[in-house]
Amino acid sequence: MSDATRAHYAVSGVGVSGMMVSGWCDTRLLVQIGPYWTPTVSGMMVSGLGTSDYTGHGAQLQYIDGLNVKQSGQLDVPTAEFSIVIQDGERAPQHGDPVVIAIGTLSARVFGGWLQSAKMTPLGVNRRQYACRAVGWAESLQHLLIESTWRNRWAREIVREVLQEAAPWMETDLEIEQGTCITEAVADLETPLVVCTRLAAQSGLSFWVDAQRVAHFARAEMLPASWDITDQERFANLTISEDSSGLVNRVMVRYSQVEALTQSVSGDGETREFLLPSVPYEVTALVLQEPGQPDTPVSFGRHYAEDNSEQDFSIDYSRGVIVTRAHPILTVGQSLVLSGTVRIPARLTRCHQASIERYGFYDLLIEDRDGLLCLEDARAVADAELAAHAEPHLTVSYTRTEPLMTLLPQQLRPGMQQRLQYWDYDRTLTVRKCTLTVLAPADDHRLIFQQDVSLGTAPVDLAEAIAQTTTATERVIDERSATENYED
Repeated sequence: MSDATRAHYAVSGVGVSGMMVSGWCDTRLLVQIGPYWTPTVSGMMVSGLGTSDYTGHGAQLQYIDGLNVKQSGQLDVPTAEFSIVIQDGERAPQHGDPVVIAIGTLSARVFGGWLQSAKMTPLGVNRRQYACRAVGWAESLQHLLIESTWRNRWAREIVREVLQEAAPWMETDLEIEQGTCITEAVADLETPLVVCTRLAAQSGLSFWVDAQRVAHFARAEMLPASWDITDQERFANLTISEDSSGLVNRVMVRYSQVEALTQSVSGDGETREFLLPSVPYEVTALVLQEPGQPDTPVSFGRHYAEDNSEQDFSIDYSRGVIVTRAHPILTVGQSLVLSGTVRIPARLTRCHQASIERYGFYDLLIEDRDGLLCLEDARAVADAELAAHAEPHLTVSYTRTEPLMTLLPQQLRPGMQQRLQYWDYDRTLTVRKCTLTVLAPADDHRLIFQQDVSLGTAPVDLAEAIAQTTTATERVIDERSATENYED
């Protein structure tokens, strides 16, 4: 049977893996490259990926004998590298072309995405070879930068809204889990992929886009690998390592609480600069008061940061000083009342009790950051450290080789869970990195695939980490020179 005949059967949906066509079982790799999308005003709209959409659109359909698919982490978009050969007169692959790679039939996909690059090499007079590199559908979630704030929304609802804006052509399978009710979520010029992945992590879920261009939002335990790592199975290049160098089970975070502030200074007929009792974080109003007169708002600006020659006063936030500008010097009896906010130095201590009982104390101090303006922010930073480092890091890597026809139910991706039952180990690990390589055929239609896998200890579930955590919050009384006393 010719390749053209096989391609015809594959497109018509007949050559499904495991079905016989004239006594022949097609388990070869089929690649489809073609312009079956049309640009629209709102962005890129895919017309559909059913087999009926592959004919009459000038798409290239052929078999390939080699493939390399890589993905290093859930925020990393999978890439596929392969080569195709075309004849003169046939359409050359172009940047942005949709790419589907499947086994025997287009419905049995192992990769779906966009063509990123194609390097041409002439093969004689009438043939050309293109070394192609494609990126997964999720790459479309890296084009935009989102700036938005959501309050009191379910995580799933936010993900749907983000996907509708960034990739309206992408299908969603978000009905399984609605995730956590997010009190406040902020996207500060971040990509949709980062926003969706972070919302999933906050909900104890995983976010990914599969080869069928369907976005998923599901719990990690619902994504088990199809095999365990045991001493009954043979894995090439198997290594298991345990590292406690980054262990952290008690985190102290210095942060600031922003609170309302009102303070006043009095004139004496001479002073032009007034030292405030507390350094303000933000000034919202400055009012002049004098006996027997109504309160009078005065103008002010930021000292050194702008031209204050026409302002009554300027505020030097670095020193906590009000500087007299265009306004006359304050006389005895006159006073300025400042309204605004102040940052109160504080410290949060979060402890992972189970880890402390097993290994003793491993402390980490996180200094104050501009973005840590409330207790919730500090707790989120501490919990992220505890979730990632409260236990020694266990990493496993191995290589597994199987016939290609078994690939689909056994294809791994970052975020999947895999159980390690090997010698004294009995742990659940998370797939961190996976490289899929399709090797040269042993005969006419039996390719084999090789997966190089790297796994790590599954992060502690955030809810479990919080449940095992004790919290102690200290307020520092002196706002200018804070001295902290640690209490366990």
